[in-house]
Amino acid sequence: PLEQLTLLAEWDLNPTPTLKLTSAFSLGLASKAFANALAWDVSLKFLILDNFANSQLQTVLQTIFMTSKTLTKLSIENYKEPPNSEFRFPSQEQSKLTEISFRSCHVSVIFAILNGLQKYQGRFKTFTIARTKLNNENFKALFEQLNKLPCFMSLNNLRIEEGTADGLNVDDLGEFLQQSRLKGITISRTSHDVSSLLNHILPYSTFIRSISLLNNRLFDEVIAGMTLPH
Repeated sequence: PLEQLTLLAEWDLNPTPTLKLTSAFSLGLASKAFANALAWDVSLKFLILDNFANSQLQTVLQTIFMTSKTLTKLSIENYKEPPNSEFRFPSQEQSKLTEISFRSCHVSVIFAILNGLQKYQGRFKTFTIARTKLNNENFKALFEQLNKLPCFMSLNNLRIEEGTADGLNVDDLGEFLQQSRLKGITISRTSHDVSSLLNHILPYSTFIRSISLLNNRLFDEVIAGMTLPH
C-alpha cells in the first residue's frame, strides 16, 4: 500500500535504529533484495519482522544473518503457520546480533529457526519468548537447544513472558538452570505460583544475579533458607 511505502521512504530519508515490517509490505520475490538492502543499512540496530513476507521468511532471515554487520536485535512476531521448508543459516562470525525474540509464533516456526542455527557462529546474549503456547515437551526441547547450540554459549538472559510459561514443568526449569550460566531470568503472567518458580530457580542460581517474576500470583511459601542472588 502507498501508505506503507511512504512510511518506508520517510524512514530511508531519516533512518532510526528500529524498524518494524508487517504483512502490509507485500514484496513477493523482491523480499530477499529488500532484506539485503536493510541488512547493509548501518543505522538499523533493531529489526521487527511482524508476519512480514511469511512465505519468504527463510530467505529473508538467511539474508539478514549472512549480510548484516550492525544489527543487534531481531524480533520475529505473529508467524502463526508452520513453515513450508527447513531453515539453514550461514556461519557468520562477524554478526553483532545479541538478542533474538519470538512473539505470538507457531511453535514449529521457533524450532525451525533454532534448528537452522546449528552452525551459526554469532553469540546471542538474550533470548525472549512471549505470547506463545508451549507444552512441557516443547520446553524440554527448547532448553536442550539453548544448552546445546554454540550460538547460545554466551546466553545471559532468558525471558519467558506474557503467559508463555504456563506449559512449563518447573522441574525441567531447574534442570536447565543446572547446566546453564544464565545471569538473569524473567517470567511474567504465568499461572505458576511465584513460590514454586523460586523453589526451582534459587537452588540452581549459582550464576544468576537477577530474577524478575512479574504479574504472577503468590499464594504459597518459599522454602526457608533459600539463598538469594547477589
